[in-house]
Amino acid sequence: IDTESGKLVNSSEVILTARNLESIKLSAQEKDGVIWYSISSNEDMVNFAKYVNMGATQINGLLTTDLTLGNEFPMIGKLKTIKKEVSGYEDLLDFKLPTYAFVGMFDGQNHTITLNLDRNSQAVGFFGAASSNAVIKNVVIDGNVKGEGKYTAGLVGCIVTQPGSGVEITNCVNKAKVTGNYAAAGLVGAKVDPNMFHESFPNMELRIDNCANTGEVSASKIAA
Repeated sequence: IDTESGKLVNSSEVILTARNLESIKLSAQEKDGVIWYSISSNEDMVNFAKYVNMGATQINGLLTTDLTLGNEFPMIGKLKTIKKEVSGYEDLLDFKLPTYAFVGMFDGQNHTITLNLDRNSQAVGFFGAASSNAVIKNVVIDGNVKGEGKYTAGLVGCIVTQPGSGVEITNCVNKAKVTGNYAAAGLVGAKVDPNMFHESFPNMELRIDNCANTGEVSASKIAA
């Protein structure tokens, strides 16, 4: 894919570069007019996450095998945050766009991702943050996920809401043990508005279909 035009330049193997940072090598394939990046190793998974976190948030991932990921895994999608002083809410973080929340498609093809994450940060999960029409399907999460900040989950730490858009999560299971500080859950830690503290956009749809959590979930404040 040409990072300027977004067009596929070679269907077998491409070099992807984002914001003049490091080059990331991933295999690409076209299926029904959609470009998918095959993920068949820990290195592929880390590279996919790095590419999203450098700004290529719309790419699509196709998992082809079970994986075990340790604390070096950067998580897919992240938030840019600053502290905002508001009387009565000094402990809260105000999310400022743009974020590098994942907005592409990810098909786990029913493979299992075993996570061993222990982070002193917010938005912790296989996907740190997702937003705007992201589609996540056929993913099984196992292992242990721990976040010391806000919004921790096995699958998606945080959904960042956008007006007129939605996020779809289908046929996913969390089996991992999840331990959080504030707002922890098996599948989605929280849905938050990037510009407000407590309300999300009312017309931002989050659809969760045919999903389940069987993992133990605990938090100091708010666990689901």
